[in-house]
Amino acid sequence: MAGTGSARGLEKGAVLAGRLPAAVAGDQDGGGCTAGVVPAGVGAAVGLFESVRHRLDPIVARMAGAVPVEVPLAGGVHDLDAMAAAITPRTRAVFLCEPNNPTGTAVGTAQLERFLDRVPGDVLVVLDEAYFEFYRSPGAPDGVALHHERPNLLALRTFSKAYGLAGLRVGYGVAQPVIAEALRKCAVPCGVGRIAEEAALAALSVEAELFERVERIVAERERTREALLGLGWEAPPSETSFLWLATGEAESVAAQWERRGLLVRAFSGSGLRVTLGSPDASDLLITAAKETAPPAR
Repeated sequence: MAGTGSARGLEKGAVLAGRLPAAVAGDQDGGGCTAGVVPAGVGAAVGLFESVRHRLDPIVARMAGAVPVEVPLAGGVHDLDAMAAAITPRTRAVFLCEPNNPTGTAVGTAQLERFLDRVPGDVLVVLDEAYFEFYRSPGAPDGVALHHERPNLLALRTFSKAYGLAGLRVGYGVAQPVIAEALRKCAVPCGVGRIAEEAALAALSVEAELFERVERIVAERERTREALLGLGWEAPPSETSFLWLATGEAESVAAQWERRGLLVRAFSGSGLRVTLGSPDASDLLITAAKETAPPAR
């Protein structure tokens, strides 16, 4: 998908498209935070994860010969100090999602760069930026820009979120050519089909329309969050296309809301991830939240 690199002004060989090797990337489209995935045969490999996330990455880590170790969030945000402290000589790669999925929280450029400074130069840092287009804070990092000065950084982007091509499962990574070439050698053959490739390139050509839609979703995100906060729900600031509602009764609440025609993602014992879309859908969410007792603080 050469057009991706030229559209971003990147050097030849810096972009690799498709689904990256499972032993390296785990769930490229999923998000969340993973650190310390190392190849099989190294020994007691270590995989670090924040404790509220999709459950696919730990499974893929085990398939790659790694031992998953969960690192709890701190106040709903990645604990980068704890993650950095957990890196050992056996660590070969660190995965970090910015902004995070499913909490929607972010650490920002300053904290990210301090973290990167603490990661040994021979450890690959994979920065998952699946929700990059929705990030509005002034301190938002840009992994594609950062990779020029960080030889061990690989930035992941996807067409599944803001670009609306989730069904085609296409994304890309940006790294210095030596890393991109190494990953290209072990990439899944034919990882991106012709239809997906053409759709992705077409999406890049209409980004003005894309960002109009993104701005509407961001506005809806802020409006909905303010309403939920006013009703007593815990909803941390989000830099994604969804909100995180902390509740220990996630499955029960999700079932109640489904009966009202509202589908949300329940994370057992932790909270709900609610994707934002049309104002009508947000209004339905607000009504459901108003008629449901918020979790005790």
